[in-house]
Amino acid sequence: MKNVLILLIFMLAGLTQAASADPFLVCDPTSEQITEYVVLQDGTEHISAPEDLGNGTVRLKYDLAGIAIGEHHFEVAARNDWGTSAYATFDCTKSIPGAPSGLRLQE
Repeated sequence: MKNVLILLIFMLAGLTQAASADPFLVCDPTSEQITEYVVLQDGTEHISAPEDLGNGTVRLKYDLAGIAIGEHHFEVAARNDWGTSAYATFDCTKSIPGAPSGLRLQE
């Protein structure tokens, strides 16, 4: 029974890690009172809760696992009860490698 419980704990830990995947769009930690980040991904607004780093600071940690292949433009602002900051921008390209070439048998 103890072995089954240990196996179940490891399986649940693996599922938790699979729920979010690399890469992430992040920013430098801040001690400011951020309530949310506004992420404009190719013009579409998404709200992201700040990640609490446990030392009195928070940061943006926005999961990019589901973005489509191609070029992307991000604009990010921090928001609190008093208002929204200016936007910072970030551009990236998601690409996959080409197929391997020169396949052959070798002795």
